[in-house]
Amino acid sequence: MKSALFPVLIACFAVAGCNRTPQEQEARYLRKGHEFMVRKDYARALLQFNNAVRLSPQDAEAEYELGLAYLADGNVNAGVAAVLRATRLDPQHVAARVKLAELMARSGDPGLAKESQKQMQELLAASPGNIDALNTLARAELQLGESEDAERHLQEALGKLPNNISSTAGLALIYLMRHDTKHAEEALKQAVAAAPQSADAAVSLAEFYVLTGRWAEAEAGFHKALSLSPGDAPTLLALGAVELRLGQKDQAQDTYRKLSALPGERYRHAYAAYLFDDGQREAGIKEFEKLAANAPGDRAARGRLVAAYLLDGRVPQAERVLGAALKDNPNDVDARLQRSQILLRSRRDQEAEADLVQVTHFKPDSAEAHYLLAQIYGSRGDRPRQTAELSAALRYNPGLQPARVTLAQLMTLSNSPDAALEVLNAAPERQKQTLAMLLQRNMANYVSGDKQAFREGVARALQLARSTDVLLQDAVVKLMDRNYAGARASIDEALAQTPDDLRALRAKAFSYTAQNQPSEAERFLTAYGAQSKSAAVQEYVGEWLWSAGKHDQARAAFARAKAIDPRFLAAYLALAEVDVAEGNLDQARASLTQVQALDSRNFPGQLLFARLESKAGRYPAAVDHYRIALELQPRDFVVMNNLAYLLADKAGQLDEALPLAQHAVELAPESADNQGTLGWILYRKGFYQEAGRCLQYAVSRDGDGKQMNAVIRKYHLAMTYMKLGDRTQGRALLLAALQQNPSLPEAAMAQSILRENNLR
Repeated sequence: MKSALFPVLIACFAVAGCNRTPQEQEARYLRKGHEFMVRKDYARALLQFNNAVRLSPQDAEAEYELGLAYLADGNVNAGVAAVLRATRLDPQHVAARVKLAELMARSGDPGLAKESQKQMQELLAASPGNIDALNTLARAELQLGESEDAERHLQEALGKLPNNISSTAGLALIYLMRHDTKHAEEALKQAVAAAPQSADAAVSLAEFYVLTGRWAEAEAGFHKALSLSPGDAPTLLALGAVELRLGQKDQAQDTYRKLSALPGERYRHAYAAYLFDDGQREAGIKEFEKLAANAPGDRAARGRLVAAYLLDGRVPQAERVLGAALKDNPNDVDARLQRSQILLRSRRDQEAEADLVQVTHFKPDSAEAHYLLAQIYGSRGDRPRQTAELSAALRYNPGLQPARVTLAQLMTLSNSPDAALEVLNAAPERQKQTLAMLLQRNMANYVSGDKQAFREGVARALQLARSTDVLLQDAVVKLMDRNYAGARASIDEALAQTPDDLRALRAKAFSYTAQNQPSEAERFLTAYGAQSKSAAVQEYVGEWLWSAGKHDQARAAFARAKAIDPRFLAAYLALAEVDVAEGNLDQARASLTQVQALDSRNFPGQLLFARLESKAGRYPAAVDHYRIALELQPRDFVVMNNLAYLLADKAGQLDEALPLAQHAVELAPESADNQGTLGWILYRKGFYQEAGRCLQYAVSRDGDGKQMNAVIRKYHLAMTYMKLGDRTQGRALLLAALQQNPSLPEAAMAQSILRENNLR
């Protein structure tokens, strides 16, 4: 009997489920979602609301509830998007309209606050007395500085619902803005008394005590709120911060442990983060490892573990975790992005670039990847690609301020200040008044010639801070006015903050030379260097002394820099430069060998080594160093040109040299060196017409220059004329070159040609 009935019962249940209407199923999902929201289990609530939206994609209420769940779970972007969809599905959905306006008012963007104000004014015109709309309107008005209107609307809301916590908290905030703490506290205490079972009221009063620095009362307030609403994550988070402020580390640790045990993923790592930040790094890392092991597919958990490893200096462990992730899934863009940052720190730029290119392939809208690529191209001096990547980063994330500041700076330095100002003007409103943006705007105005705007901008910056950057801009204003003493006072204040800031040292030295007092500049720098324990300062002082002809003192300064910091590469490079200039090639080679031992991929070191070996006549070694330098800076046309010339002139490798020279000309066609090298290679390959065009341009750029390279180009052009049959121009140019420098190797070639053609 049992076996006969069983299939029937199963069929009946299946039919019953199938007979439930879509509306009933949606209502069930919404009901379950609300139950999880009450329990603050936002992850499960999101599952229910997403099911409701999939079942009824045109239902504004389902989208609205989904938006609230996302916001409660901390996913602001997804929450805003869902609420916005709700208002589009049903423009008359009042709750969704109010929530969207509230989010706009909270954004900190004056433009969005203005739109929020407009939306709520329209809603109140249609539905007078809506308390939520009145509260949101008041919030927008506060953002816009209209505190009297905000107070009036909050009082109106309280008149309709005297115990409304949002209205009371808003009113208390207005009192606080007026420094009227007495009335603010009274208002919040009345709200707590009127609603003794309201956790929100208790939290509002506790937050007031935090703002006024009454930490013990804040702690009691948060404890009361938790007794009314146990397991409320924001309240636990606030309580933990207060306990730390009171020095109650054991209680704080217990609070963060409770926070981590709550349902959902948002605060799962809070306890581990607390331990790590508290200096209990080993314990914190173990917690991060446990979280990552318990959720092998959770990229955020893995990312936190890797970040903890890196902060603790455990780079190999971090790389192993990311390597394992990429072995399982080579397309894991999060792992590639994080690994690229590790590679960049260790200056493995090419490997980092490969990872980032993969990230942008699979996730083209990754603003962070484009920004990191911009850093790589910037370090190589590849300004076009750096600019392109910064522009892409801002296209995908207009709020990425470091990318915006860097792009504006690049444009300013390339003498395109108007373009820099356009970039800055496109920033979100909340960023425009930040100090970093203001300082960059000041520089763009200065370069554009708008000195009045520069002055006004510096005055605004001084109101925000007297940081080193601001003080140096203030010094520029005073130098413009020839107020040299005032400029030096600002520079001294900057140096008191950052004694090793070379910009400040340069500015103070300039303030003396601008007064035609170079000896005072030298006296200041020498005295400053004598007291400084900074290798960078010593190296800068040495550069100044070298340029002033005080070579022995310069060498001593470079040696002091090296002694202060044996890993300070600039000191080794400076000493090598001195030795090359003085003909001490073996000593220079020893310094550069030390540079290579410390950093085998140091670009200036490779470049100087190549110059040294060329001067010593060790051309194969010079070629090797130029090759490495070109790997490090693939678009450096000077390196490209020098390598091409050596390959052609000293190694006879014309086929390899030609494309290098052509590429150098493409990058900098106005360069006489580039055109001259390409012309000489074409001559050596027998392409005399093409060689003549390049060499004619190079010689025309040289003018009457008597530098060695300019004279060599005259010899080469003269030889080209002879090959083309123009003996008159060839002879004239050869004789002119011989008169300028008869000791060059090219002179012997020229005399030989003259003899062969009976033109002496």
